[in-house]
Amino acid sequence: MWQQARFPSLPRCDRGRLLRLLLLAVASACLACSGAGDTGSLGSTDVALDDVAAQASALRAGPNIVLVTIDTLRADHLGAYGYEAIETPEIDRFAREGVRFAHATSPVPITLPAHASVLTGQIPPHHGVRNNGAFFLGDAFLTLAEVLRSEGYATGGFIGSFVLDERFGTAQGFDFFTDFGREGAEDSATPSLLTERIAEEVVAEAIGWIEAQSGPFFAWVHIYDPHGPYDPPEPYASQYPNQPYDGEIAYTDHAVGLLRSSLEEMGHEQDTLWVILADHGEGLGDHDETWHAFFIYESTVRVPLIFWAPGSIPAGSVATGHVGLVDVLPTSLALLGVEDPEADSRDGIDVRPQFLAPRAVGRATYMETLVPLLDFGWSELRGLRADDWSYISAPRPELYNLAEDPGETNNLVEAEPRRAVQMSAQLEEIVADDDVLEVATGQQVVDQETLERLLSLGYLGGGSSPEQQRHVDPKDKIAIAEAFNETIGDVVKMVGKQRWAEAERELEGLTNIAPNQYMVHFYVGKVALARGRVASARASLETALELNPSHSNTYIELARAYETGGQVERAIDLLREAMRSHPEELTLSMNLGDIFQRQNRLAEALEAYRAARRLAPGHPGIINRMANVYLMQGQPLVALELLETAADRNPENPLTWGN
Repeated sequence: MWQQARFPSLPRCDRGRLLRLLLLAVASACLACSGAGDTGSLGSTDVALDDVAAQASALRAGPNIVLVTIDTLRADHLGAYGYEAIETPEIDRFAREGVRFAHATSPVPITLPAHASVLTGQIPPHHGVRNNGAFFLGDAFLTLAEVLRSEGYATGGFIGSFVLDERFGTAQGFDFFTDFGREGAEDSATPSLLTERIAEEVVAEAIGWIEAQSGPFFAWVHIYDPHGPYDPPEPYASQYPNQPYDGEIAYTDHAVGLLRSSLEEMGHEQDTLWVILADHGEGLGDHDETWHAFFIYESTVRVPLIFWAPGSIPAGSVATGHVGLVDVLPTSLALLGVEDPEADSRDGIDVRPQFLAPRAVGRATYMETLVPLLDFGWSELRGLRADDWSYISAPRPELYNLAEDPGETNNLVEAEPRRAVQMSAQLEEIVADDDVLEVATGQQVVDQETLERLLSLGYLGGGSSPEQQRHVDPKDKIAIAEAFNETIGDVVKMVGKQRWAEAERELEGLTNIAPNQYMVHFYVGKVALARGRVASARASLETALELNPSHSNTYIELARAYETGGQVERAIDLLREAMRSHPEELTLSMNLGDIFQRQNRLAEALEAYRAARRLAPGHPGIINRMANVYLMQGQPLVALELLETAADRNPENPLTWGN
């Protein structure tokens, strides 16, 4: 086997080249093996090494590519992966007519960082995206879309969830990308903004775009429906009355079929490479995890991965060696015959040889979740999958033989100490330079609009005190995490409806089970301020800010508490300090302007609003605020010009027309 774990200490330019050399070396070694009990063998084969290498290099597809990423889809809930309680004929057909990987691993069971790995061919410690919301995919690496666009491809991204909105860096290289409407927000707390779209809407958008293309195209279609809460449309709700998760998957399969039939009608049946995968799976109660992101067991990191291109990829092949989602980018580019300018710096490799030698062992794949650390301050989890073994680094480490124990119920760390030590050492080589405490303190600012959209989708967005409880094993806290996730969602809804007393009662329970979670202290302070307890609100909000200085609305609520308590200059100083720390967060400038306007300091209010408008020129909330100031200054014509601009951009906004 070849192991990613051995290469982090090498210069990045050499690592990719070495991986490719080892890929051929492993093919040679595997082809030389024939022992039935040898995990590194291909078994008996008549294929010569030269034939494998030459044929793999010759595999080409295209010129078009459709990448379908399905959110929260467990591999073992598809018919093609042996699940008999569901009908998924469309995805099963792709698997039957293409190459299906039996053991593909997501590097992280979280939507944004997993997709960052697909788009960059990098594991999370290298691309830097470790959670939803508080991280951003930078431009350090060329994405798949950027490489293809430089080769003349039209590129379109069609997204089913706000979690992958362009504000998180996912739109790099795309000519068209779904807009989830940041500039449509009237203020910083708008939970009603769009958070997700059903599969048929996403597919229809993609079909319309593809129809308009005259040359080669890359279409990324992200389908979010299997993500909770599960609410499949008819007839799937009736077909799966006791299995709504499966109903969502069946509906997703239907949408994939609509996309495929539409491309066939356009004449793209023979000239398009399809790559179908999931970003991660779902707990469904395994290891007491209902959803995903908290653990890195098979239920949430094993994903389907299928390549399909008629006449170019061998049909009906099932590759059994371990691969990772980081391998999608280099393999896709190789199949399209497109040279990757940054091939030597990718963590992923071209796995085409496994199309022809499907029983090759594969390589060690990295996996992680920092959510226990980032959200609660408990220990992070990281691990490796190699051959049939899974190793998880934790305060109490875990080792599982997946062939004999696919449910990962029998921890073999003590029974297999040598293997555990070896895999631990390999893992340490990968993460040696990755300081997770620095990661925790380096999260980008999260505004309240983003936070509330993430909460509506079941994500907390980070924020804890990791130094205090990093010794805590997440296995011991899963019940608390599950209860917290459910309750905080209820609190957000109660606060949105100004049901302060109910919210306060729920928050009392959360304070006991998660005393170091910033969100608890933030909402305790917000509720206290709404109920007129200014000193108490200020104390709770100051604690929230200490726990998570990257949450912009904590600054805003704390400034309101200071202003309400008569400390106006302190409120102004706090927001100015926050603006220096987080210069890209427009809600800070907007709220600073609001304070100045309430104090009738109109020139200073305009200055603050202009700073916000430089970040979002068309934001109607900013334009309306500026217009109000001009009206107060007796300049109605200037206000009118601004309001006409806002009305053109958002004609359904009643506040604009009222002004």
